[in-house]
Amino acid sequence: MPLRTMEHVKGMHDVRHQQSIRHSTARGTVFQQLERLAQEKERALTRARLWASKLKRGEERIAEIDRQREALLRTLEPVLRAELESL
Repeated sequence: MPLRTMEHVKGMHDVRHQQSIRHSTARGTVFQQLERLAQEKERALTRARLWASKLKRGEERIAEIDRQREALLRTLEPVLRAELESL
């Protein structure tokens, strides 16, 4: 029975580690990619709904400001006419 020499014994450089293992360039299986895309779509839809509601609230606020402005101008109109006539 022949003796094992150092060239037959595995050393620490023969152990496979993270850098020596071949990695896939893809981001997982097709099913994982589809799931990831579905989640991303849901996040984008949620974000779009949020911005749409913010836009609606902003437009409602602008309309309210315009109504208040018009009401104030209507109440001030007689005062402004009197002021202009006195000049």
